[in-house]
Amino acid sequence: MREMSVEARRAEFLQRAEEAFDRAMKEDQEQMITFTQMEDRVMEVGAKLEQWLLEACLQEAEGQVAEAVCCPKCRKPVPRSSEKEEARRILARLGPVEFERVRHVCPSCRKVFSPLGRKVAVGG
Repeated sequence: MREMSVEARRAEFLQRAEEAFDRAMKEDQEQMITFTQMEDRVMEVGAKLEQWLLEACLQEAEGQVAEAVCCPKCRKPVPRSSEKEEARRILARLGPVEFERVRHVCPSCRKVFSPLGRKVAVGG
C-alpha cells in the first residue's frame, strides 16, 4: 500500500486540480460552442478529480486501522502477520473507485475480514 503524508496528498491534489483547470479552460476551447459542451467538459474533469480525492480518502482511512485487530466472529486477537493487501473496487455515486484494503485471516476460526479504518463510516 502506498503511504503518503497529508502534505504530499495535498500537493498531488493541487497538481491534479491545476491540470483539471487547464483541461477545462484551455483544451479545445475554440470548439466549445454550446453551454452543454462546456458543462460536459467541466463535469468530466470534475468527476476525475472527485474520484481521485475519494480514493485518497479511502487510502488515508485504511492507514488508520487500529494496531490490535480482533476477529469479528470469535473475538480473538489476530496477529499482524495474517495481513494481506488486496485491491478493491467499489461503485460509488461518482463511479468506480479503486483502493487497497488489508485483509485478515483469523488463525482460530479462519474467518476472512477487512476491518474499516477508524475514519470510515457506513451510511450517510
